[in-house]
Amino acid sequence: MHRTLQRQLRRVCGVEDEGQLQMLYRSIHAMQENASVVNSLPAEVWMFLSSLQGFIDRVDATYDQADRDLALRSRSLELSSTELSGANDRMRQELSSRNRVLESVRETVGKLLEHDQADWMLPAQEDLEGLSALLPDLVQQQESRSIELYNQRFAMDQHAIVSTTDTRGNITYVNDKFCDISGYSREELIGKNHRIINSGVHPHDYFQEMWLTIASGKAWHGEICNLTKNGQPYWVDATIVPFLDQSGIPYQYIAIRTDITERKRMAERIESSARRYRSVVNSLNEVVYQVDKTGTITFLNPAWTTLTGFSMEESIGHHYLEPVMN
Repeated sequence: MHRTLQRQLRRVCGVEDEGQLQMLYRSIHAMQENASVVNSLPAEVWMFLSSLQGFIDRVDATYDQADRDLALRSRSLELSSTELSGANDRMRQELSSRNRVLESVRETVGKLLEHDQADWMLPAQEDLEGLSALLPDLVQQQESRSIELYNQRFAMDQHAIVSTTDTRGNITYVNDKFCDISGYSREELIGKNHRIINSGVHPHDYFQEMWLTIASGKAWHGEICNLTKNGQPYWVDATIVPFLDQSGIPYQYIAIRTDITERKRMAERIESSARRYRSVVNSLNEVVYQVDKTGTITFLNPAWTTLTGFSMEESIGHHYLEPVMN
């Protein structure tokens, strides 16, 4: 029996509990079976008494249903409150995220405007319309610069051997000409240290001086002999330029090289021919000499000393008609 119904029966009818109510039901049933009692009471009374149990049961069921409805409404309100709270939290998070995005956009736009020559001003903090109007112009400008940079890079790649490394000398980019001259594929080079193409021709101090120069933020220029994948040496005229961060510290190096292998080979052939020529001239018993356009002696072979007794040091620098004083 519902506790509310039980309290009402106790207060109004003096029925203390459900056990006592059941006793009353049994008493009514017993009276209905006694014809003399039934005949002594009006029919309306008996109708009331006979329907009393059903009425109380329906009231009890109504109270139970009311409790279930109340619990359902309370749960619904609780869920609604939770959902509302969750929705408010999401809105706050979205607003905070939106503000962070806008601040990041403003910061990025501000940095772009710092390096821009156009007469543009960063809109006020609350001027979202001005910020959104400025963005398309900046995007278009950056696209133009990207195209220009791509064209410059393409032009440089057609002529030069280009690579970039991090500050430890590990390769982060190579162009096609680098791969062609070295014999390595791009996959074999990226991530490897630049020592992979070291020929061993140069002493340690040569590269140490190079690293000290670029690590200090200065460009380095010089000739380097490298080694291909199959072990063939090749020479390049190299310029290495450091990329600096806002503090002036290098974070990347770009090397631009020109293949000078043929030039070096030609110079070696000329030097070899000159050595052979000097060897032949120096072995002659006849005097061989060279003068400039003023008649000053600039070269003598050893036969001069043998035949004249004058050393080459005493004679070179004098006019060829001027007597050498011993």
